[in-house]
Amino acid sequence: MTLNDLVKRIKRSSHRGDQAITTDQITTDIIAAINDSRRDVAKLVPKRNLWKQSTFSVVQGTSVYSLANDVLELIILRYVVSGADFYPRKVVSDREWYDSVWDSVSSQEDPKHYREIGLTSGGLKQIEFFRVPKQALTVTYEYYKDITKTELSSSDLSTEFPDFPSYIQDIIWKGGLYYFLKGFDDPLQEKAQEDFERAKLMYDMLDENDLDSDLQIRFGISNEGLRDPNTGIKLV
Repeated sequence: MTLNDLVKRIKRSSHRGDQAITTDQITTDIIAAINDSRRDVAKLVPKRNLWKQSTFSVVQGTSVYSLANDVLELIILRYVVSGADFYPRKVVSDREWYDSVWDSVSSQEDPKHYREIGLTSGGLKQIEFFRVPKQALTVTYEYYKDITKTELSSSDLSTEFPDFPSYIQDIIWKGGLYYFLKGFDDPLQEKAQEDFERAKLMYDMLDENDLDSDLQIRFGISNEGLRDPNTGIKLV
């Protein structure tokens, strides 16, 4: 389903605009309403649907690095040295970082810890390693992506609606219809809001049904082996 398919549905349901015209103000307003709905629906999508992987190059002597522009939440970092896997540990508290990890006199070493330190001037998330890397490395990282980082526009009308599974797209156009009618103080907005909320509720029910598993009580996954707390390398 393309973005224009969603726009046509909203035009048809709202009795506003010509479905054959894509350059008018009505179309622009509908796309803005779809963007509003898209941000709402993005909060419902399971994080596993937002999983993504990327890499960056570590330079010897440099400890701060920027992540991809669509990073919503970082999951894990890893790199390989001499065939061994290393998983730097995240330090959540800045106080813990300074009390227990960082110092200004340690020699360079392959990094064992990192923390998030805020955004660049361009809005990219950053991390800081410690120790300061002693050699060039390729770091692979997994993260959940921000699917509403860039808003849709009229230039996207002919493209497939991005990032959302097809069974969620009806929620988006129903939400777009609600936000579009809300801009006119149309009394039909109450019915559109009701349909939008019902569609979200039905999605929640579908997502909660794990149909390929039996009913069970889970106690977690057993540890496959101990790891060194400093390096992350498996000991057994």
